[in-house]
Amino acid sequence: MILSADDYDSIMETLAILSDQELMREVRAAEAEAESGEIYSLDEVTEEMRAAGRLPR
Repeated sequence: MILSADDYDSIMETLAILSDQELMREVRAAEAEAESGEIYSLDEVTEEMRAAGRLPR
């Protein structure tokens, strides 16, 4: 089988991510939050950060 350099790099990056147990725990937690409705739009996050003084108005 012959792969392009880009395909090889993509496969190697995927393997690195899948083998990182802590990262995969975080991914699963984020997926569970999204499934339960714990998601926020960019506008909601921006407004919250402005209200907290973390972004300029």
